[in-house]
Amino acid sequence: ALQCTPLSEAARLTVWVDHGRDLAPDHTHDALCAEDLAEAARAMETGPEQVHTAFRIAREAGLLRTTYTRILPGPATRDWSGRVPGAVADAWADALPAMTGLRGVVSYLVLTELFVTGEGRTPADLAEACAVGPSGAAEVRRAAAVLQDVGALTGGSSGDGRLRTTPLGDHFMVRQLTRADVPVTVLPDLASLPGL
Repeated sequence: ALQCTPLSEAARLTVWVDHGRDLAPDHTHDALCAEDLAEAARAMETGPEQVHTAFRIAREAGLLRTTYTRILPGPATRDWSGRVPGAVADAWADALPAMTGLRGVVSYLVLTELFVTGEGRTPADLAEACAVGPSGAAEVRRAAAVLQDVGALTGGSSGDGRLRTTPLGDHFMVRQLTRADVPVTVLPDLASLPGL
């Protein structure tokens, strides 16, 4: 999770926000004020649009929170800086929809299918299993590529062409299912069991 560039940028913005900044008063949605946006872009050596993206991801991850007038460190910041086990993976999982920009159902279908089956699947297999049809195969491939970029999936481009969830992808699914009050039993990796 620490190697995920969008989450790392969100963490960098959180450090820059430090003890808080004022919200932009003239926006219909939460945003940094213009002066802070420019200052953050300079400090992070990036552009304002990337700062907006980092802000959105930091909020989803719980690294930042907003009040009516302020941007403040969020609960995940305390856990992350306190080195609470799993804090970084939790922040990554919470921010996954914002990091991928995939708020639609296809990315969730892909992750769910791979998580539930525990098997590698090709994009064509996933398109069929997710009932998006042959025309949806391109959308499945796009979703899979984005999910690979942030560390939720592995495989696909080499070897047998099959995609698989990573431990982070599994963590996201367990977190989502648990929040929905779906009981999830997490078993150890078979390779770690004695006698196998």
